[in-house]
Amino acid sequence: MMMKRSSEEAGLTNILIVKTSSLGDILQCFPVIANLKRAFPDCTIDWVAERGGAPLLEAHPMIRKVLKIDSKGWRNSLFSKSTRSQVKAFVHELQSEHYDFLFDLQANFKSSWVTWKAKANRKVGYGRKTVREWPNLLVTNEKYDPPTGANRRLDYLGLIERVFGIIPLLDEKIELTLSPEEESTLWSLPLQSKPILVSPGSMWKNKTLPVTTLLSFLKEVQKKENCPFLFSWGSPQEKADATILAEKIEGTLLPKLSLPLLQRVMGKCRLVISPDSLPLHLAATAGISTFSYFGPSQSSVFRPIGTLHRSIQGSCPYGETFDQRCRHLRSCKEAPCINQMDPQSLHSAFNKEL
Repeated sequence: MMMKRSSEEAGLTNILIVKTSSLGDILQCFPVIANLKRAFPDCTIDWVAERGGAPLLEAHPMIRKVLKIDSKGWRNSLFSKSTRSQVKAFVHELQSEHYDFLFDLQANFKSSWVTWKAKANRKVGYGRKTVREWPNLLVTNEKYDPPTGANRRLDYLGLIERVFGIIPLLDEKIELTLSPEEESTLWSLPLQSKPILVSPGSMWKNKTLPVTTLLSFLKEVQKKENCPFLFSWGSPQEKADATILAEKIEGTLLPKLSLPLLQRVMGKCRLVISPDSLPLHLAATAGISTFSYFGPSQSSVFRPIGTLHRSIQGSCPYGETFDQRCRHLRSCKEAPCINQMDPQSLHSAFNKEL
């Protein structure tokens, strides 16, 4: 259902989205693209992101162009000739296009500089209650505060609803574009029997289950599902953990895959099991079922939305509460909210009917 659009909006052509990082957060913004294309089929969408996230965005079939920044590299050599040249080239590319709308979904100091430099008729961002860093308020000319406590995807979609008067739909399923080499690799993988894909790792150790706990849980899942298992990984530590699990479950350890290729592999699976991490959000874009476990982050905020997705939330014996992420996410040595989860609780949540 959509409300009537104004003649100005009906003629909308160019949109710029500023969401520089992280990859998981970028994936949670993908429903914004689908809704903009649904409302304005002929519009073009460009995106500003860190260089490391560019390949993921360039594989999205609805994005015309990705403008790349390298904020960390630029900060490390701020006054070098190379940095000046790169910044100048970025600003030139950014200002070569005049946009009808700019959506600053990053809402921090870093994105403020991009939003300030960009040319756009209407620069849309978050209000005083929800902006991540206050300088961002100085560079947007339309500001909106989404309801607190909502799923992060709804926060992003809320800006679309407020600006265009449309009721957005939460449609995460897309098919990322593969190179010919990636297509060849895809067909060489063991995907014929609708396997379960397990991605045990996260960039935050306090989000990951102990290998022994995860192994006990997966053995119960294996009894119930009676299907092959695949294990994906990103870092060397994740590979080490995935190798142990694959050997114990008699599953298949996947090679290192690009994100577009991993997404297409997920699309041929029956289920993805993951902590709150990049692979969980990637699986949501593949339109398949997920089971996820959360400790120091809030499942209601970060879990994919819909009947395909189940999760379990760990509890804190110290009585720590939080709306989004625990303030001790990086520093809590014991991480009991995740480390004290037991296989039976995981299996009960896994078997729970939605």
